[in-house]
Amino acid sequence: LGFNTRVFDLGMMNYRLEGGGVAPSRKPLRAQFVYRGPANQALLCQMFVGRVANLPPGATLREDHGIQFHIYETHGLTSVFWQEGAVVCALVSDIPQAEVMQLAFAKAMN
Repeated sequence: LGFNTRVFDLGMMNYRLEGGGVAPSRKPLRAQFVYRGPANQALLCQMFVGRVANLPPGATLREDHGIQFHIYETHGLTSVFWQEGAVVCALVSDIPQAEVMQLAFAKAMN
């Protein structure tokens, strides 16, 4: 991939890792991991080299512990993006936005 990735430990939030790999035919190349929640909810994590400044307009911005999060709501999905060095991290799910945000806040730069 050309960058370091990491698998988030979401066990304390009752999410277990289902699998992961490189997103096929995506540019830029993305590491992706799928988690399953306690009520069988799916959570997708992606990491790719990029800048959150290049994300589309229209995001809601929130800050936690000095990290800025870009939040999108589209077709019943919440997508949360944040910058970690040269890598953009993203969590995407159809669970309530507050829950996706809690997971993002807990895992950003941990």
